[in-house]
Amino acid sequence: MLRKAAMANANHNEISFPLPQGWADMSQIVAVGPADSNFRPNLVITREPVKAGETAIAFAQRQLPLLKQSIPGLTVIKESPTKLGTLTAFSREYTGVYEGRKLQQLQLYVIQNGTAYVFTVTHAEGRLDAIRPTVEKMLAGLTIG
Repeated sequence: MLRKAAMANANHNEISFPLPQGWADMSQIVAVGPADSNFRPNLVITREPVKAGETAIAFAQRQLPLLKQSIPGLTVIKESPTKLGTLTAFSREYTGVYEGRKLQQLQLYVIQNGTAYVFTVTHAEGRLDAIRPTVEKMLAGLTIG
């Protein structure tokens, strides 16, 4: 009988070094899934500074022109306020072209302790729904701080 393997944790606090004044830790977390449709779906988590009092919705709206500038053919599919666990978040799903390939992305924006956390899930266009349950399980166990 096969037993379902427990989900491993991605931890990124084993590396530590001092930062000089004026430097900031802008670490990213990148998780990749198994190949599907000649593409490896991935989850990238980035951290960004926010303006004082900025909400997840306001931050996401401020990012949209930058996304449109950097992703050719960007088309927003849907966007809405949401929750990420107990955290207030904003969700945006869109398609665009990267290195000649049409991709679909889901971005979740969360503001916590004066920092924006951006969770970007990427897969080949039309394949995002295939990994959505896996991503939801991954993010259900999310902790910040």
